[in-house]
This record gives sequence, structure tokens and C-alpha cells, in this order.
Amino acid sequence: MARASITDVQHTQETMIREYLREINVRLRALGQVINLNDRDMWESLRFPASNISLSGLGSPPAADTTFGWLLFDATATETIGLLAQMPHAWKEDSVITPHVHWCKSTAAAGLVQWRLEYRAVAQGSALPGAWTTIETDGALAPATPDNDTQYEHLVSPFPDIDLDGFGISDMLVMRLSRIGGDATYDTYGADAAMMEFDIQYQRDARGSVNVYDKEGN
Repeated sequence: MARASITDVQHTQETMIREYLREINVRLRALGQVINLNDRDMWESLRFPASNISLSGLGSPPAADTTFGWLLFDATATETIGLLAQMPHAWKEDSVITPHVHWCKSTAAAGLVQWRLEYRAVAQGSALPGAWTTIETDGALAPATPDNDTQYEHLVSPFPDIDLDGFGISDMLVMRLSRIGGDATYDTYGADAAMMEFDIQYQRDARGSVNVYDKEGN
């Protein structure tokens, strides 16, 4: 059996040292991410693009736009879509969430649009609540999106925060989103409102969870 040369031994040692250093760097990067998340909670979004939303299952759904894939909510009726969300494993449990609608006007005209969100929060092992909780935009827009009465201008309508105190990861939100077309005070835009996406912003305090169904091991 041939003896390893000094060069071979040195090469093997250098390779092992590089592998150790690579592993140390990987672990340091992971530790840095955890420290950053724990030091400052970050926002992330649960996203519901209009092109991925099913229109079956609820009465009076909006029409599907055949050019851009948007959903067209009528100006004179209440049209509704159904949405389901599971709270992610990175979510900061018990914290508030902030839902909002990304949409645009289908014509260049003045007027407000009112969005309504009805929801029921249900924890693992619990029964679905018997009543909906309702929140509305009341025609309001996010500060960064003033309405210039321009066709296809990207607008954002924020809902009030939802307090999910007492809820954890993998708990569910059952939701209905509607445009209250024709509301004399808060929906005065006389054409279709084109919904591009519904989002729920939530705070993260970890990259995920150690356990499958809870964060007790984090």
C-alpha cells in the first residue's frame, strides 16, 4: 500500500479546513438572520392575486376581465369573492394584521370605491365562529396612492387592522371581500373597480417554526 505524500496530506488538510470554514460561514449567516428578525420585526404579505381567485361557490361574484386577468366589481351592486388564509409559521403570534386591496379604476372618472371585508378567525381544534366580523375601507386610500381619477392608476385601499390576539401559526381566516357598489356616501365611482390583488400584511419574528403546529420550541 502506497504511503501518502506530504503534499497529499497538506491538500487533504486544506480541503477539510475549507469545509469547516464554509460550514461556520453558513451557520453565522443563519444566526445573523435570527438576530436581525428578533431585534426588529419585519412585515411580509399574504398575497391573493385576482388571477388565482376562484369565482365559484358564492352568489353575485364579480366578472373576470379577459385582457388583464383582473376582477371587475360592478358600480351598482354588491359583488363578493371568498378567500381563505392560513397564518404562516414566520408570523409573530397574537399580533395585528393589516389587510388591503390593490385595484384601479376602469375609466378616467371621479368617485370613491368602498370595499368590505368580512372574516371569521378559527384556531386549530376550535369551531368556526357563528358570526362574521365586518370592516370597511369607507372610500379611503393609502397615503402613498392619491386618486388622480386616471384609468388604470394603481390604487391601494387599506382596511382597519385585525387584532388576532390569542391566535397562532396555522390558524385560519375565512373571509369574504366585497365592493359595496352604489353606496351613496362611500361608493360614488360609476364604473367597474378592477381588483388586481388582495393582501394581508403581517409581522414576522422568525424564519419559521421549530415545531410543525406551534412555535413553542422557538
